Amino acid sequence: MELQTYRRSFKLKNGVAITLRAIRSEDREGLRTAFSHLDPDTIYKRFFGAKRELSEVELTAATEVDFDSVVALVAVLDTMPETIIGAGRYVRSPQPSSRVAEVAFTVAEDYQGLGLASLILRELSAIALSAGVAHFIAEVLPYNIAMLQVFRRSSHPMSSLIEDGVVRVTLDL
Repeated sequence: MELQTYRRSFKLKNGVAITLRAIRSEDREGLRTAFSHLDPDTIYKRFFGAKRELSEVELTAATEVDFDSVVALVAVLDTMPETIIGAGRYVRSPQPSSRVAEVAFTVAEDYQGLGLASLILRELSAIALSAGVAHFIAEVLPYNIAMLQVFRRSSHPMSSLIEDGVVRVTLDL
């Protein structure tokens, strides 16, 4: 499957139908809108700081990916127009022989606790594994218990250490 056309349908724990699909350049406004609805604490947990909006450079980096060194998926409600409720990505290490990628994702508050983060992680893991990635790394704030639980509950062996006030997680894919 071409990753640029990746698209799968799922149901969340509450029965809501969603589509997980490859991000597209035309998702800029949808991503901007989704970000504007996030709680400041959710933003802080994802970006490790306060942020009012995504810059044009950040929106470009988020929506224009090569699906080789960067793979990005969005979770959307099956509405018209689509509503983005979550997103996840991994970025491969720039070293040519590296089999490591940094993974990160965000889920809108109304959809947290419904298995969406775990779903995004599972799908990104499968894509990464087929692309030769052996390890995901992530930086998580220690009080972001929900995100740490997503990693712990995944099917991947996990190691972590706290360094400079951040939990550095490694998942073996």
